Amino acid sequence: TRPHRPRDVPFDKIRIFDSDEMLELERLPRTLTVIGAGVIGVEYATIFSALDVPVTLVEPRNTILDFV
Repeated sequence: TRPHRPRDVPFDKIRIFDSDEMLELERLPRTLTVIGAGVIGVEYATIFSALDVPVTLVEPRNTILDFV
């Protein structure tokens, strides 16, 4: 699959990354906001949180991973 990249979001690999570009980070961010609490979003939030990066997870639905 490929990450969803809305045209109105300025992906710049400086402050805004898609899930594939996150693999190219050269250093840990001071904080991280993950938009979308699907499987990939929750996975990245968990990984960075385990690395002591404060993470905010944003999801418009009422539940997160309700199928699990």
